[in-house]
Amino acid sequence: MPKGAIIGFGEVCERAHIPALKADRDYEIVAVCDSCIERRSLAARLLPAAKLFPSAEAMTSHFSKLSSVIDFVDIAAPPHLHAESSLLALKHGLHVLCEKPLTLSLKEFETIRREASRRRRVVFPVHNWKHAPLLAKLRELLRERAVGGVTHIEWHVLRSQPSVTAHAKANWRTDRRLSGGGILMDHGWHALYLLQWLVGKKPLSAHGVLKCSGDTDREATCLIEFPGSTALMHLTWNAPGRGHWGVVYGNEGRVELQDDRLLVYHRASVPHTYSFQQPLSHGSAHPEWFRGTLLDFKAALADPAAATAALDEAGRCIALIEGLYGRSAALREEAALP
Repeated sequence: MPKGAIIGFGEVCERAHIPALKADRDYEIVAVCDSCIERRSLAARLLPAAKLFPSAEAMTSHFSKLSSVIDFVDIAAPPHLHAESSLLALKHGLHVLCEKPLTLSLKEFETIRREASRRRRVVFPVHNWKHAPLLAKLRELLRERAVGGVTHIEWHVLRSQPSVTAHAKANWRTDRRLSGGGILMDHGWHALYLLQWLVGKKPLSAHGVLKCSGDTDREATCLIEFPGSTALMHLTWNAPGRGHWGVVYGNEGRVELQDDRLLVYHRASVPHTYSFQQPLSHGSAHPEWFRGTLLDFKAALADPAAATAALDEAGRCIALIEGLYGRSAALREEAALP
């Protein structure tokens, strides 16, 4: 039974990771690290057998040999701590399961990849949206060529505000120093790994337009090029309400995504409808999706090829996001010139 330590006991950990870990009897959490005493108190109630620490460094100091009592870390801290926490875990010979975004820069990503390879440890990103029943069905339909070969995908995420955090008075999602960006880093990461997964090919390029408030992007519209196809993603925190919709065009039809259903049009036929109990836009924790990620993590621990593929997918996400932010900044600087 793999034994784990949680780093960061925020909302996503409380509402997604813990229910999934408790439901999966193959994992045991033996330690929790969080700088906030209130969050550690909550962890004590939910995981009474776990040891509590104010930081990952305090945890490593407590155990004379960390790898003798812990096999992996589950990183659910704010994004600016992901690379630091991952490297600390790898240094002590531990595997890593990390929330998105895995890193905030390509430089951080390459450092982690080298360290994971050197120490022969798995670094696995939490790409949990793959386990949404609607999206799993969509991928199945595309693999079966229900609408022929994919030529274009549109992906729209509508939110009226960023998701709440455990510290409501200071939402790290709107602080670029802590989050690494705005909605492009937050929801864009999900969109980019899903598009790769659905298309089944590596992206070639990306171009986008960002609308910002201060130094944080609240809206992003991006075009991603794949071999033989394209994808458009539109993400916003400025919508009047929550929603999710999209469409996949194939050379023999299309699949419309309407938050809680898929409508499959093959050529000019009447659509076949697949309905799902929970809309994609319902909530932001999704413990049942995280449980699927735990199964993927377990498989990656046993299969180096699966571990490498997951890490490479995350690397392409940060490369695209870094490029989009860089080009947007360069254009704003150019527009400001006399």
